[in-house]
Amino acid sequence: MRTSVPVVVAAVLLGVVLASAPAAAQAVKVDIPFAFTVSEKSAPAGSYEVELQGSDAVVLRSTTAASTQFLLPVVTRLAPGSESKSRLVFDRVGTVATLSEVWLSGRDGYLVGMTKAAHTHQSVPVGGK
Repeated sequence: MRTSVPVVVAAVLLGVVLASAPAAAQAVKVDIPFAFTVSEKSAPAGSYEVELQGSDAVVLRSTTAASTQFLLPVVTRLAPGSESKSRLVFDRVGTVATLSEVWLSGRDGYLVGMTKAAHTHQSVPVGGK
């Protein structure tokens, strides 16, 4: 009986550690219907995948152009909004749209870029919702 108690305790502790570990990041699809800029680079309209890299970066990769991929450092985390829908938010100045925020369902929002000029916001739903 003495040898089984430490084994049970170790199993319970392992379960607690695994349960508290963050789930692996999962890429979600987004169709962006317009050309845009991200990290001062141009990106074409099309299908993309968005994925968190830990809590300090977001990856945006094209599903059609293998060479189009961006690693976006998180400027700051944004408090969760009242909406639980995933979306990308673009700052729009005239005809130029710049990716500024990434919101993934069940998580905080992530500020990945800022436009200093007066601008409007345009949201694109993630996952086609």
